[in-house]
Amino acid sequence: MKIVNEKDVKAIDDLCGPLKEVYKSENISLATVVIKAGREAHLHKHPELEEVYYILSGRGKMRVGDYAYSIKKGDTFAIEPKDAPHKAINPYKKDMKILVVCNPKFDISLLEDLENG
Repeated sequence: MKIVNEKDVKAIDDLCGPLKEVYKSENISLATVVIKAGREAHLHKHPELEEVYYILSGRGKMRVGDYAYSIKKGDTFAIEPKDAPHKAINPYKKDMKILVVCNPKFDISLLEDLENG
């Protein structure tokens, strides 16, 4: 068994913001990402990657296709269908922290950035 503390994981810049991958296996990955106050992720999609968000703190919006959903601490949000264009948006004055579960495990090559190609 391996225990990993988030504070010991180096953040990488992702399409969404600072991302810390705290767990990865053959099939899934678990990461935290912070959407800074007043910022938003790039619109992106990943047809081969299932993604579920759990809001750890803060609030914001999740755009999926043409719809924007309000999200807040304690909410769970699955991207459905998994190939839908989506992005997290934080128009508020406090950061929003999200736990992200991916199946199969996160791989940047599976993402298609729809804003910067």
